[in-house]
Amino acid sequence: MQVKLVAPSLMPKLGKGGSLQSRLAMLHSLVHTESWAIDLSWDIIVRFGRKESMPRDFFTDFVKVAQDEGRHFVLLARRLEELGSYYGAFPAHDGLWDSAIQTSNDLSARLAVEHCVHEARGLDVLPTTISRFRNGGDEDTANLLETVIYPEEITHCAAGVKWFTYLCQRKINGNRDANISCLLKS
Repeated sequence: MQVKLVAPSLMPKLGKGGSLQSRLAMLHSLVHTESWAIDLSWDIIVRFGRKESMPRDFFTDFVKVAQDEGRHFVLLARRLEELGSYYGAFPAHDGLWDSAIQTSNDLSARLAVEHCVHEARGLDVLPTTISRFRNGGDEDTANLLETVIYPEEITHCAAGVKWFTYLCQRKINGNRDANISCLLKS
């Protein structure tokens, strides 16, 4: 599966789902997003879990996210093939991975950008995407997105918010403890 990567600005327009070609391009884009989501889930575990002394639940949550993303990739790639195409038939971009590189040294930034921005944006546009598949006569893809992908993506966004909140609270508590110890010493 070789995917031709292009700059985001060079990506062809996906269209609104009125034609089979447009729906294939949209589906391909979703498959590609899921491929990066798998890598990003494992990356956050390996890159930050131990380094940031994260609790066991952090690992459990992101292993589950990685498993879900892997299943999403398989389901969507299979659907793409059922419609007569394949993953790699269209160009794609690495915008998600570019964001990961920019946040590679800061877990809070990674969670904010990947889970509280990119995942949330995906949730914002998915209902429109579902409608485009449904309006284009592709009820099977619409149902897959609506009943499997969408509800699980909500949990992925929630995991990011949960661990971002945890880090913020840990920092506040750490700073408060540090300030209290400074006050006690004076």
